[in-house]
Amino acid sequence: MIFLINEGTQMDAIIGRSPWAIEAVQLVFAQINGAVLDCIENPSEAVQMLAVKQNGSAIQHIKNPSEAVQMIAVKQNSSVLQLIKNPSEAVQLAAVQQNGEAIQHIRNPSEAVKLAAAQETSEALFFINNPSEAVKLAAAASNPVLEKAFAEIKKNAQEWDEIRKS
Repeated sequence: MIFLINEGTQMDAIIGRSPWAIEAVQLVFAQINGAVLDCIENPSEAVQMLAVKQNGSAIQHIKNPSEAVQMIAVKQNSSVLQLIKNPSEAVQLAAVQQNGEAIQHIRNPSEAVKLAAAQETSEALFFINNPSEAVKLAAAASNPVLEKAFAEIKKNAQEWDEIRKS
């Protein structure tokens, strides 16, 4: 497949060396199989976008993907967040809003990202160190069983406080 994509090949003789023609072929292949990015040297952003839309994991073959490309990738597959170096908060939010457990791939998530993850699934709590009360409440709201458990814990804590005071 490489001979159909890169310059200086037999395909060049057919379509000429026009950059737009080469990109057109790359776009076709990227739409069919995003992993083709591994075979394309310096793909345009349009090729990158089509490739990650088809297969979010294709982002691993892109040096310094733009935020727009990152967004498409995490919306296609939230677990590719782990393949992105220093994702912006917006990209992090897009990933955890799709799958709250994607927070496990984020170093030092902001409170907003923690809240979004907990709202998506209470399971996100397993991956959040020292969740704030707001994050706990958001997780509880997304899981009725957890909400009941937190209410019981709070009630027991209040009872213990009253016992200690007396």
